[in-house]
Order: sequence, then C-alpha cells, then structure tokens
Amino acid sequence: MKSSGDATPDEVRDVATTSILYGVSGDLDKAKAMSRVIPTKRKRVALKAVDRNFSSELLKPVKTVNLSTDQGVKVYNPEKMVDNKSPEHVYEKRQVDFKTNLKKDLTNSFKVLESKELPLKFKSISFADKPQRTGEVMKSDLSIASIVMTDDFGNTHDIKIELPKINPNTGVFRLNGKQKCLVNQIVQNPITFPAPGESRFESSYSVFRIYSKSSPETLEGTNNQNWIVYYKDLDVTFKTLKKTDIIQTAKSGKHPNL
Repeated sequence: MKSSGDATPDEVRDVATTSILYGVSGDLDKAKAMSRVIPTKRKRVALKAVDRNFSSELLKPVKTVNLSTDQGVKVYNPEKMVDNKSPEHVYEKRQVDFKTNLKKDLTNSFKVLESKELPLKFKSISFADKPQRTGEVMKSDLSIASIVMTDDFGNTHDIKIELPKINPNTGVFRLNGKQKCLVNQIVQNPITFPAPGESRFESSYSVFRIYSKSSPETLEGTNNQNWIVYYKDLDVTFKTLKKTDIIQTAKSGKHPNL
C-alpha cells in the first residue's frame, strides 16, 4: 500500500472520486466500479467543481501551540503528543454550520419547491438579527431568515423563520436566558459507574447499562473506610466509600490495593 507521498496525482484523484461516490451511494463496491470507468479528464473537472462548491465548508488546520510556561511541560512536547490536533476545529465547525451550511441547506430545501405541481421559484434568502423586546428578562438571541419565493402568476411569497444566533466569540447561543451550545455528539462522560457492579454507557443516540450478575470479590486493601471489590463478569475493580457506597475509582481488570 502506498503512502500519500508515494501516490501519483491520478491515484489521489481515484481515491477522492471513489470516496465521493461512496458517500452518495453507500455502496463501496459500486463506487469503486463507477470510479474505474470515469475518464481521468472528467475526474479532474468534477473534483475542481467539488472544491469550489465546498471550499467554504472545509476547515483549515490550526497549528497547536503550547501556552504553558512550565519547563517540565515543554520538555514533553505536548503538541507532538496530541499529533498537532486542536479541538478548536469543533468550535469553528459550529460557526461554519451556522454561517455557511445553514444558508445552503435552507436554500436547497426551498429550491425543492421549484419542481412541484404548483411550483414556487426561489428568489433570495437573507438573515437579520431579531430585535429584543423591551423589558424581556429571559432573553433569546435570534436571527430571522427571510426567504422570498415567486409563483407562476407573479406573486411574491415572503417566508420568515426564527433561528438561534450563534455568538462568534464564544460559539454558544442564548435561548430563554440560558446559554446553549451545539456539541455535535460530544458526551462529557460517556462511560460511568453509578454503583458497584453497574456500568452506564451514553451516546447522543441512546443510553444503556450493564449489570454484573456475579458476586463481588473483596480484594486486599479493603479497610474501615474503603471497600475494594472485583466483578469477574465485568472485569472491573471498584473502590467505594463504605459509608456512602459512592465509587471513588473504577479500573479495568483485577487490582488489589486500588
């Protein structure tokens, strides 16, 4: 297998074309077959069009910078440890979604009406800040999307949609006085242990729990304050406070004196 540095320009175009076709069809074998029969010149033209249409949606890499003044931290070169990846991309992606992708998605959604039995032609779209109501306590920062459509009789149809307005400096928006943020499937604590012998797994789509059916094995290190137990079927060792049964530590495997 060749690395990206060894691949020829035509091979890179083949991979890019196959990737796009796979994203559209969902069938990898079909995407590969279609990519093979497309002439190289056609691939060049198509990829240039994709680059023009989606260049505003692509995020430019941000150089990772170590702001620590601790010499010990500098020695370990944290930039290299994180592969020079910065979570700033997540924040920038939210801005792109609001500023660029949202406008494109709304435009494409209303253009669908142009092919209906009673067609409405898309004319324009614009965004404006919604004025705050005087004396409002639980304020919301909103934008109003104004879409203008025309019909075959020359009538104009104005459509207005209220949307949350993202703050470009913080990446959050305010609704009914509360700050909110689009996290894009990020879960702060995806795996937790609410109680000994119980594990909880959470994603943006669902939550499920796994319970141990075996009896816990008390391990060395248990004392009057702490209880160290191992659940064989979960293969997890818990350290809990005896008084409250609150888990202090959980570690995969069997670990006496945890």
